[in-house]
Amino acid sequence: MTEDDYETRARRDTERRASIQKRLSEMQQHEPTFSEFQSFGDDDQCSKELKLVAEVKERMPELMALLATMNARCEDGVYRFYHDSFKVYTLQSCTEHAVEIVLALAPNPALDSRFVEIMLAGTAKEFSAKGEESGPDAPRHVVEAFFHARYFVEMLCKYGEHAAELEQSLHRLVQIIARRKREKPPYKLFEGDSLPSGWAAVLELFHLR
Repeated sequence: MTEDDYETRARRDTERRASIQKRLSEMQQHEPTFSEFQSFGDDDQCSKELKLVAEVKERMPELMALLATMNARCEDGVYRFYHDSFKVYTLQSCTEHAVEIVLALAPNPALDSRFVEIMLAGTAKEFSAKGEESGPDAPRHVVEAFFHARYFVEMLCKYGEHAAELEQSLHRLVQIIARRKREKPPYKLFEGDSLPSGWAAVLELFHLR
């Protein structure tokens, strides 16, 4: 790779990071409406969740590959943090890739505010030997953002493998809602089971619960 290639790649990475930060900042400023929080268990929520499941299913190869990369980098990345190595910053590439996927999947104008805050604090950071540019706590924020991003990638992979059951359950719920418009039916994801915590967390992330 030539010097020009490196410069072009670096410029693209900078532009990509700036775009992610801009999207996250916009979401941080967005105030979710009352209806966005109250849609759980109604037609709008079901349609958005069905669309989310379908899009997760389409992205499974990308999600699985990213999860494998994040798992492979986790051991060394945490070591680099405790070793006070600048290489801890390399975790950001995986985190930012995860954020890009989450932003692409988002059915609402906003994500969970805690997730957004963690991602803003732990991405687009650059190494500074004196800790002046990104701040002395930047490495910790990078690791924290990585772990939160990896969790959601893992949950999307886990429940993406159960996409058929998710879709069947949601279609049943739509039928129940059609019969009982004025009542909020009990929400069951799998027959006989309550909503699994991992998928519930995904719904919380996207303001679908």
